Amino acid sequence: MAFSNVGCPYHIQDTDHFCGAAAAMMILERLGQTGQRQDVLYESNHDNNRKASWFTDPFGMSATLRNSTNGTGRTFNAHLPTSEPAGTAAIVDSLWNRNLPAAALVFKYQHWLVVADVETSVDPRSGDPYDLLLLSIRNPFWLKRTIAHQPQDECRSFDPADEVISYSTWIRDYFTGAAFDSPVVNGREPALQFISVREAAAPTVRAPKRPTEPAAPLASVQESARLAAARFRELRPQDERTAKAFGNRTEWRAPVQIERLDRPGTWDYLNFFEGDGVGGVLALRGSNHAFRSVQFDGHETLRLLTDNGDLARQTVVERGEDLLRARRQLSSFARDAQRTPNLVWRPCRQSLSPALPFHEFKKGRQRYYVRIDGEVFDQLTHHEMGL
Repeated sequence: MAFSNVGCPYHIQDTDHFCGAAAAMMILERLGQTGQRQDVLYESNHDNNRKASWFTDPFGMSATLRNSTNGTGRTFNAHLPTSEPAGTAAIVDSLWNRNLPAAALVFKYQHWLVVADVETSVDPRSGDPYDLLLLSIRNPFWLKRTIAHQPQDECRSFDPADEVISYSTWIRDYFTGAAFDSPVVNGREPALQFISVREAAAPTVRAPKRPTEPAAPLASVQESARLAAARFRELRPQDERTAKAFGNRTEWRAPVQIERLDRPGTWDYLNFFEGDGVGGVLALRGSNHAFRSVQFDGHETLRLLTDNGDLARQTVVERGEDLLRARRQLSSFARDAQRTPNLVWRPCRQSLSPALPFHEFKKGRQRYYVRIDGEVFDQLTHHEMGL
């Protein structure tokens, strides 16, 4: 195995639409530029957009990064190929050849995050075919907001900073493509583009091999989680945190099922674990129990799912009912509403992290979505660009 070993500081976005600013902040801090302000970075992104309807578009962010690194020998461009393999290869190339993380547009055109590292079967610079095994991502969306970003700020203490996903998850759930400026040809839908912002040098790394997954579950959810954890440890034999998380004394809680509203009939499982001083959540795909992601130190998610983090004491659905009734104006709705048996999630403005799902309640045509921190929404907005 080969690890790019670039890394990237983590920062939470200060507002719902500052993900592009937060992504730029993380890349600039990786270059040693600390003390950036997200409101200033956002204004620069938006002022340089080619499309004013976007909060941050790829050309706005690349202009901000170019202007911020002027005179350093670094320059940044938007990269918009029309195939996922080419788009992913550009990100791998940025990490391995330029020693820099890349910002990627995910969930179609909704959100910016940073790919901080990748793990591959062999060094991709060799020119040999390679498997893309894991991607380490920095998703700036989280509940906590802060405007005092410092080199050692509290952003580092939040579990979203340490999220590792499989390549199949990257393709299926994150890097799904958006038609930004591709032309309409013969009345057909414009081609999807797989968009990143990276250093300007042309990528030379080839695309990774296509990932494979089992067609059906090979074991129960609990056993599949343990097998995935063992495989994850094999992929990171030198990582002390992984060894502590998935050792002989690791304890597992009952899995929590998450229904995917963006893909009806599909779901994921969250499996909470506690190892030797290191805990978190390991996610599996529902259809085949394939590994989806690991998020270390996921105690915040577990605490929000229940009263006190004890899934045996109160079910997640009961927790959702309590949260809904706590809103006095919705208490009568809660008494008569039909509750969805499982938690639900889709990429949307109200939650751009699968670690922050919703309790769903229905009454006729009315819906209420109670995010696990208690915020209540009457709709999930998923048509905004570059949040």
